Amino acid sequence: MASAYLRPAMERPNLTVITDAETRRLILDGTRCRGVEYAHDGRLETAVADREVILCAGAIGSPRLLMLSGIGPSEDLVPLGIPTVTNLPGVGRNLQDHVLVAGLVYEVKGAPPPPRNNGGESTLWWRSDWRLLGPDLQTVLFEFPLVSAELAGQVPPDCYTIAPALVRPASRGRVCLTASSPAAPLAIDMNYLECESDVVALLVAIDLCREIGASTALRRVCKHEVLPGPRDRAAMREFVRQSASTSFNLAGTCRMGVDAMAVVDPELRVFGITGLRVADASIMPDVTTGNTNAPSVLIGEKAAALVMGARAVVAAA
Repeated sequence: MASAYLRPAMERPNLTVITDAETRRLILDGTRCRGVEYAHDGRLETAVADREVILCAGAIGSPRLLMLSGIGPSEDLVPLGIPTVTNLPGVGRNLQDHVLVAGLVYEVKGAPPPPRNNGGESTLWWRSDWRLLGPDLQTVLFEFPLVSAELAGQVPPDCYTIAPALVRPASRGRVCLTASSPAAPLAIDMNYLECESDVVALLVAIDLCREIGASTALRRVCKHEVLPGPRDRAAMREFVRQSASTSFNLAGTCRMGVDAMAVVDPELRVFGITGLRVADASIMPDVTTGNTNAPSVLIGEKAAALVMGARAVVAAA
């Protein structure tokens, strides 16, 4: 993305890129966002916006910065001593991820060759229930052992993994501040597998992956299945919970909408605040069925068009 968007624009006089900097909070003048405060080289600096601030810190960073600046659930901010500028109860809620089962592991016959790619080039999408309108499962073949910390001691080194993920989860988590200081750690509750339907879907995914793992096509390279191995249904449900991990596709914590829990409107403007938009995966009402990188680029493209449209309206006026 840097090659496609950033580097071609690096010579523009209206672009300044500052690296190794951390945004600490938004600068607000009443309910208008004027800029950002950030730490750089051990100093606090400010960047002031003539028109708008575009917040693109992701599904963890964007709600964090909003809440540190007094934009979020007042019931959470007031006890931390953060004055509420705008009470938006949806900030930090609706946290979603693709829940990855790490993983279904198979030992290789002989010594495996080194990967000739990034180690995970093969994938498929599937439906856990034929009545669904679209796929809710994604499976990736990794050319190395991939397991959760709870299962790591059970796996030899020469293995590959068939890892299913739930890409349409029903469970929702949340991101919360623990203190008013930007240096304080966050409380992140992924709340994986709270909904029974998520567990049921992953059990279907495991059955599918085991069928693939036992297929004729893989017999020439597969020595045997290491995990999950022989288990009854109750033990398999426990395996789902032990192996649940992240796909690093977090989304939803500043979701777009028009209801009471929405954080941004259909033009990505933060409710109750002037001059502030959010443009990253946090605005997704529901996480996309596939990886979130390309959809996040699309959100950025749309945000640029909205900003340019707003500028054109101002110029015309």
